[in-house]
Amino acid sequence: MIWLIAVNWVMVKKMQGFAIHQIFRSDMSQLKRIVFCVALLMVPLNPVLAESEISSANTKPSEVYDSCMVCHSTREMQRGPILDGLPSWYVMHQLSKFKQRIRGAKEQNKSEFLMHSVVKQYDKPIIWKELATHIESLPAPDHLKLIRGDPEKGKVLFAVCSSCHGAQGQGNQSLKAPPLNVQEDWYLMEQLRKYQTGMRGYDPRDIEGRLMQSIVRLYSVQDLKDIVAFITRIAPPKNTE
Repeated sequence: MIWLIAVNWVMVKKMQGFAIHQIFRSDMSQLKRIVFCVALLMVPLNPVLAESEISSANTKPSEVYDSCMVCHSTREMQRGPILDGLPSWYVMHQLSKFKQRIRGAKEQNKSEFLMHSVVKQYDKPIIWKELATHIESLPAPDHLKLIRGDPEKGKVLFAVCSSCHGAQGQGNQSLKAPPLNVQEDWYLMEQLRKYQTGMRGYDPRDIEGRLMQSIVRLYSVQDLKDIVAFITRIAPPKNTE
């Protein structure tokens, strides 16, 4: 247990250092850089404390979700995708992959490597289920379009993708294919490139990931940009809850 705490602590400190490095590379003023760095260093990043808080029987799903917002939001320097609107089955499936190191085993893939460490601290089925249900209940927000591509060309190329992900990118649970029309374009592009370069889908247990690798490697980078440009122009499903 002591070695696990030590590993978690080192990983957290690494990510803290990475965040400070990114702050100093940003275009913000020197004063703002100093303020942000001081604030970051003052945050108590104790993995043992985090685990005890999450394990509390009185912890609400919204509170657990709020702790995820350190990375999965635009409140701070964003390193992870917006989760709102993702179906609960997909959230559960990915958490399971991170737990088993089907995802997050490569240290070069820093964001996923961190997720593996975090998921271990949330490792209670009831918490996963409640968190996933809460995420699904949230409306998928409109996202700023960052990837420049030709949506008309992307529409033609997407025909292959639609066999699993659906014509509207709505996803298919029976195939474990996630909805694409609720995800940010930069994140979709990043993941497609990770499949191409072997940073995702490398584990033989990752059946869907291995399939994605084999398909994505048939496309050029521009093809992927065109596909993403088409996907992000498909209206996301309206969440009426």
